[in-house]
Amino acid sequence: MRLFISIPLPEELLTHLKELQILINDESARLRFVNDFHLTLKFLGEVGNDKLAPLKEKLSLVSFTPFDLQLDAVGVFPDTDHLRVIWAGVTPHQPVVELQQQIDAALSGLFPKDDRFHPHITLARVAFVKDKVRYNDVLKNVTVNKLSFPVNRFDLMESTLTPGGPVYGTLFSFQAPKAL
Repeated sequence: MRLFISIPLPEELLTHLKELQILINDESARLRFVNDFHLTLKFLGEVGNDKLAPLKEKLSLVSFTPFDLQLDAVGVFPDTDHLRVIWAGVTPHQPVVELQQQIDAALSGLFPKDDRFHPHITLARVAFVKDKVRYNDVLKNVTVNKLSFPVNRFDLMESTLTPGGPVYGTLFSFQAPKAL
């Protein structure tokens, strides 16, 4: 099964992310919009059933203090000359990076370390850009509402590839410890 670890997003945030997709849609680019939003902490790839129990056990040992994130700005990977992914960023980076590093450490020996983590929420994948200058102007003019949201859990997700795009399902959720 194809797995990844992510932070789920609240419903009110999903509405604004869909609004952002409308704002980044322009005739100068052909985009494939994502249907399900999340903030990926670690992509695991194909994982055999035999690794599921040890994976769950190691993830259950990750302990973190709940924190808030805020939507920030629209950005692109890898850069404005080579548009492949359009995303919404979050701030502050430190708590989510620390959570990702804890997950990486917990899974050391089972999965390779991720040295290129950049917290973001994918809005669309770029199929083709007819006019890069025009489309980069479109992206520069997108205003992101700085909505805050709590992070008090992360999920182990399964991704099933279908002709209509990936379908995600939550296998396990891992809560931050409750404050005393």
